[in-house]
Amino acid sequence: LVLIEDGWKSLGYSAEIIAKVSEANINLKSAPQRVCWPTSHVPMSTPLEKDFYFDEHDVVKACSSALNE
Repeated sequence: LVLIEDGWKSLGYSAEIIAKVSEANINLKSAPQRVCWPTSHVPMSTPLEKDFYFDEHDVVKACSSALNE
């Protein structure tokens, strides 16, 4: 299970989906992966934004981790 959210990791829809999966006792082959913003304020400068926002490489990394590759 890989969830991609354009928002913070805490209190977002990805956290709610993982909670629902857990409550339903759904067995996953690997731990759920979330690709979200880091727990920090949103930066206001271009150099900082490049490190803050995720991109396609982060999504591929999370998918590979979920597949245990």
